Amino acid sequence: MLYQYSKLTPFFIKKIATREVFKQKHELFVLTSKTVDYFVK
Repeated sequence: MLYQYSKLTPFFIKKIATREVFKQKHELFVLTSKTVDYFVK
């Protein structure tokens, strides 16, 4: 059981890391679009 878990751990780490990066990119995108809206108006 522990062996299976240790094999899965890198997968979960990669999944969580990918989600964090996606979240940061999304926040950056929202911030950028708000800034563009502000300057266009």
